[in-house]
Amino acid sequence: MSTHPWRRRDGFTLIELFVVIAIIAVLIALLMPAIQKVREAANRSQCANNLRQIVLACHNYHGNYEAFPPGRLDHRGGVTWAVLLLPYLEQDNFYKQWDVTHLYYDQGPNGDAIRRTPVKTYFCPSRRAPGGVSISQDTPDTPFPGSLPHYPGSVGDYAGCAGDHEAFETSGDSATPPRGAIVRARLPWRYTRTTPPVILGQQISETRFGNIVDGVSNTIFFGEKHVRLGRFGNSNNTNDGDGSIYNGDIFPNALRAAGSSRLLALSPTASFNNQFGSYHPGICQFAMGDGSVRQIPVSTPGSILDRLALRDDGMPIPDF
Repeated sequence: MSTHPWRRRDGFTLIELFVVIAIIAVLIALLMPAIQKVREAANRSQCANNLRQIVLACHNYHGNYEAFPPGRLDHRGGVTWAVLLLPYLEQDNFYKQWDVTHLYYDQGPNGDAIRRTPVKTYFCPSRRAPGGVSISQDTPDTPFPGSLPHYPGSVGDYAGCAGDHEAFETSGDSATPPRGAIVRARLPWRYTRTTPPVILGQQISETRFGNIVDGVSNTIFFGEKHVRLGRFGNSNNTNDGDGSIYNGDIFPNALRAAGSSRLLALSPTASFNNQFGSYHPGICQFAMGDGSVRQIPVSTPGSILDRLALRDDGMPIPDF
């Protein structure tokens, strides 16, 4: 009989350690889908809150000016609704850095820092974090002394709804203005100096509560704009549309259309078509004129999108 005292073994054997690691890996694999669903639900909720803040800021703007903010002040580079709404999003100090009588490209010696400053409310957390800037196409149509070939500016994930098609928004037709809720300033645009660098006069908004004939609860004001995966910061009218959200030079930077010819993007990889679209599976979120936020399926027929995007078509909206 051994006289050595029994000693307790410390730690795991190598096999036991592998078994524990395998069990932990299986548990993590089982939990990941649930964690991702919780994270996406939180992101979707934050995105909806962003849209709600934007449309309520639009209401407060209307309270001061008796009109909704123009989607963009002109097509040479006048600033967009994303600048005009800053005081109503607790960004008054940032707003005061902008000179809205000057173009996006002409903001003085601190212009680069101003243009690059992000606003968290303008970013959907499912898509990206604040901080990205445009990398192409934010270029003056009419160069001026000292102008640059590109002016990087903060991007954003939301756009005003200009109607069911952008044709009138981009054509410069003063007789037939766009029929969305958030559209360019009324033509002819006003200038106090027309030679470069131009100076804008007091522009007039096309829309106010009285123009939303179909009712604010039935009319899209803002939504998530489609930006193709891997094309962040690229901006032009035909391929990407992700220039600076502050720059009204290029229509899709801050405005989009929804309708039969502008269906919602089915996924982040869908082709760009000046449309709305999100990184939330199966839905795209929109702020209606009454301050509510609706999750609209990306498969929604164009005929229904037409009715939601137009402010004055007089057509009832069926269940969808």
